Amino acid sequence: MKSIFVGILVLASSIAHADCTQLEAQVIAKVGNVIAEDASTCTVLLDYSGPYAQVNSSFACPLDVDDISNGVTLQKENGVCAKAGDAISGILYKSLKSDDSRIYLY
Repeated sequence: MKSIFVGILVLASSIAHADCTQLEAQVIAKVGNVIAEDASTCTVLLDYSGPYAQVNSSFACPLDVDDISNGVTLQKENGVCAKAGDAISGILYKSLKSDDSRIYLY
């Protein structure tokens, strides 16, 4: 009986992941270093050393924490990049429908 339940659970989760158009995770962190910059965006490494820092991947369409460690792309505000130590919070996402492999912050 338990094996049937586990099988149904695995099947249900694989069906849920099949409909994903983007992967997501909730984040609270600080900007560590700016590693790249262009006209409208900058890519930063995140620092999780703060007391409330966390990353919570979505259950339905989880964004892998290892992918996040390669950098997150932020929109510049008034042409200015985020600086080391700036706090960020929101939803990180990576599109599965485009060739763009960058991770962005809502």
